[in-house]
Amino acid sequence: MKVRAKQTKSVESLQKDVSDDLKNASGGLTVRRLEAEEWPIWDSLLNSALHVTPFASSIYLRKLAESLGRSLSVYVVFRGGEVLAGIALCGRTYLGAKIVTAVPATPYSAILYSRSAFSSTYPAKNTSEHIALSRSLIGAVRAEFRSLDLSLVPEVDDVRPWIWDGWRAEPTFTYLLHLKGELRVSYGVQKNARKCERSGARASTEWDLENCWSVLEKTYARQGVSIGMNRTQFFALAQTLYESNLAWMVTVYNAENQAVASRVQLSVPGSDTVYDWVAGTSPVAFAIGASPWNVLKVIEECRNRGYAYWNMCGANFETIAKFKSEFGGDLVHGFSLRSPRPFIYSLVAKARLKAGLLKQQLRQTKRK
Repeated sequence: MKVRAKQTKSVESLQKDVSDDLKNASGGLTVRRLEAEEWPIWDSLLNSALHVTPFASSIYLRKLAESLGRSLSVYVVFRGGEVLAGIALCGRTYLGAKIVTAVPATPYSAILYSRSAFSSTYPAKNTSEHIALSRSLIGAVRAEFRSLDLSLVPEVDDVRPWIWDGWRAEPTFTYLLHLKGELRVSYGVQKNARKCERSGARASTEWDLENCWSVLEKTYARQGVSIGMNRTQFFALAQTLYESNLAWMVTVYNAENQAVASRVQLSVPGSDTVYDWVAGTSPVAFAIGASPWNVLKVIEECRNRGYAYWNMCGANFETIAKFKSEFGGDLVHGFSLRSPRPFIYSLVAKARLKAGLLKQQLRQTKRK
């Protein structure tokens, strides 16, 4: 989308507006919160970032916040006029204070580090830079929010600055498929794929949110979980991502032309990695092996589109982990981060977690 010069400042002019009185004493770093008209600064950081995900794109962040009624806080770290790191957070008010909780259907938080910050041939210098940049971001977000839950992409594995600040770090897992090599799928997947093909099923890359949502609803009802968005919110976000060339889907239809499985993929144009965003399977799909065939068709489409890697976005729960392991990807880990928080927050969070688990158990009991 083109932006007229009269409405939005250039990245260069916005960078020059950085105030010297906000300078961090460590390495001449400056950290500040961006104003609404300064999104070009964030976009420039995304374009030069070490690890680019669609969940950090300004389109995704702004539409997600709008759909969920949350506020966006974006902080960037400068040295002089150069943007070196940043973090974008969807916050909300809870018990009278601002907090950041896990954002629905967003596996990775928007934390970016510029490639230029780690260009030294000396590993110790790059490590020192990472620590300094992370500490700058930590200081900024801790000043605004009482508690925060964040999730890092697998490539960011040095979480010591967060731990040193008192944050709790726990490993999270996913599978990463190398799309340029030979697939190493299990015999069970191959068997189900043949079964699905013989049943007369077909796969389509047509963008059809109605059919996609229909299988998503059935999946969440069956599992007793939710992506945290209602139909209106999901449609608004997904359609915006599709129109911005960030989203596409593969849906499987059975011989009766019913949608039985669907997966939506996200990626940043020009990036080598695609992310498995949301997926659903109707009960009818299990009889014909549609779910694994859907995954194989997504992999096929990823290859056709020229991607090198497919991040399956989560393998933390046993049944999901077992299913995703059958496609031969590499098990990789990232970290979830939880900031120090007041005792009352922890108490309420534990109570809500227990209530959620009990609700899920009751649903499972009713289905038996």
